Amino acid sequence: MWSSRLFWKPLVICLAGILVAEVVMGAVLTNWRTGQVRQSRLDRLRVSAQAIAGQLVRLVDDGEFQELADQVKRLDQETGLRITVIEQDGIVLAESRYDPLEMEDHSNRLEIRLAREIGTGSSSRTSLTLDRDMSYMAIRVPRADGTSLFVRVGENEHEISADLESVTNEVHRIVFLVGLAAVGVSLVSASFFSRPVLSLIEEAHSVAVSHLGRDAVVFEQNELDSVRRVIRQLDEELIRLGSQIQQEAKRLDVVLGGMDEGLIVVDANEKLLLANPAACQMFDIEMPRDMGRPVWELIRHRSVERAISKAMKRDRPHQRIVELRGNPSKHLAVNATRLQDEESALVIVMFHDITDLHRLENVRREFVANVSHELKTPLASIQGFTESLLQGAMEDSEYNREFLQRILEQADRLNLLIQDMLALARVEAGEHPFDDTAVDVQQVVNGCLAVQQASAESRQIELLNAPPQSPLSVQADEEGVRQILDNLLDNAIKYSDPGGRVEVGWELREEMVQLWVSDQGRGIPAESLDRVFERFYRVDKARSRELGGTGLGLAIVKHLAQAFEGDVWLTSTLGEGTTVCVSLPQANLPMDVI
Repeated sequence: MWSSRLFWKPLVICLAGILVAEVVMGAVLTNWRTGQVRQSRLDRLRVSAQAIAGQLVRLVDDGEFQELADQVKRLDQETGLRITVIEQDGIVLAESRYDPLEMEDHSNRLEIRLAREIGTGSSSRTSLTLDRDMSYMAIRVPRADGTSLFVRVGENEHEISADLESVTNEVHRIVFLVGLAAVGVSLVSASFFSRPVLSLIEEAHSVAVSHLGRDAVVFEQNELDSVRRVIRQLDEELIRLGSQIQQEAKRLDVVLGGMDEGLIVVDANEKLLLANPAACQMFDIEMPRDMGRPVWELIRHRSVERAISKAMKRDRPHQRIVELRGNPSKHLAVNATRLQDEESALVIVMFHDITDLHRLENVRREFVANVSHELKTPLASIQGFTESLLQGAMEDSEYNREFLQRILEQADRLNLLIQDMLALARVEAGEHPFDDTAVDVQQVVNGCLAVQQASAESRQIELLNAPPQSPLSVQADEEGVRQILDNLLDNAIKYSDPGGRVEVGWELREEMVQLWVSDQGRGIPAESLDRVFERFYRVDKARSRELGGTGLGLAIVKHLAQAFEGDVWLTSTLGEGTTVCVSLPQANLPMDVI
């Protein structure tokens, strides 16, 4: 501390200020005390003049001028004051230290003029008579005849100077003692205030070295300049870290915003700290409005609350699957993990939407059950008829051919089912050898209508063709397009009532050729519209099996359309009929063909 500028510089400044204050205070006190001493002297002279004025005026009025002269000399010896009695016109009547007859007119003396005007007057000057510095006090004394006399008393300035010197010495002693005390206080104050500042400077240097490294910190000889530079360096580092934190926060927001999984973070009191957009959408949370609210107020699901509570109590993650009821309902895989730090515990909860996975699992189970059932039925029929033949029906000419015919029908049904399943599997796996070319829709439609004509006539169904004004082609595999139309026409004919009508049409819409097949059948209920493209799904299971359907036709249509980068959908009204639409990309035909 004793070698620090931070201690000596303020101390020197403080001492300089004390010195200036001492000089000013000494001058002020000296001037004040000098004025007091002079005023005291004047007051004493005034009192003395008033005390002797009465008896001197009486002697003048009685004409006792010799007695007057003796009296002023006696009073001079008693008081040490020079006494002068002056007539109104300025003539000196008596003088204690000089012959009045030799003295000049005193009417123009300053103290006499003041006494004539205001009753008393004082002045300090060098006496021409005595040739020394004197202080005078004169008073005006009225006489019985209306005139006035002036009684003046004077004192040697040397006596006043002795008093003033004593006063000056007294002031100097006071100023010295005060200055000495101020220096001591300054030393203590400088030490008291510089010690914590120096300690703060050392801490600032230590912090700067620990965060920036000793090589990065520039130390100055002046401590304050060094601290100023350290603060500037720390400020730059804080700005850099703040910018880095902002960038990391933006990246985190982007990551959280791009997550399909919901994520929430709750504190030890199970209050919400963070929720990403996916979680906000799942549970109708609004951030930052809901920040700090209990999570059970926001996510009203007992299973989620239990998962968070169990994760808070245990170190290992807690997982469970919950169902959010609604329209539509959702299945979520919940994974709650506790993060423990030195201050508090946090729980991170991830919500994976497994609704599609759950639905696919149900579809898989239904598919296995449907395949088993579809295969079991013809196999059971074949096995039954075969056993009947082996048990004697083979020798019965009336039934053996019928049984063999039934076995053949079930074998054909089984073969058709297997072929459809293999075709669907190849399309789904992308193993079907498609040859994408420009396929003339009119040509394919005409071929399919010709194939289905016999089946339509047997059921008394009228087939109609509604081509556009100009020919259209699609970019697809011709056999695949033919298979799409065959399946759609086959379904439309099978599920139309006798005397009905099936219409095929197509048109160009936004560079996509849209084909449709509409019938006048019974229609499809609204709850089945989203499932008719699933494998083995049948709206009317009994009628479908009676008509010989495999339940895979629309599933094949859907996967073929998607393989050709198209789409498929349908509209239906109960009692009026169904329209299935397939959109396929338009082919780029040469100009001469168009």
